Amino acid sequence: MVDSISSAGIQGVKAGMSGIGQAAQNIAGVTARTASTDSSDSLASSYSPAESAGSSPDTIVNVTESLIQLSKSESQVQASAKVVETGGDVLGMLLDVKA
Repeated sequence: MVDSISSAGIQGVKAGMSGIGQAAQNIAGVTARTASTDSSDSLASSYSPAESAGSSPDTIVNVTESLIQLSKSESQVQASAKVVETGGDVLGMLLDVKA
């Protein structure tokens, strides 16, 4: 029982980390694309996310969706880590009862 709880938690952590990686790649890809299209701007100019994204609605939506996915994946990792922790606590209580 405890083993399956821990396994489910670990799988959840792995899935969440995968989602974090994918969201980060999407954000970096958008940033890289907009940086290459804005290469004529000087580095000394002030940074504005709306300007660097070209204010394109599609770009803004892509970044927003990626940030939401990043947040959801972070929550998944935290919840799954709590599942693993709880499984360990249950195992500890079972061992205490047997001792």
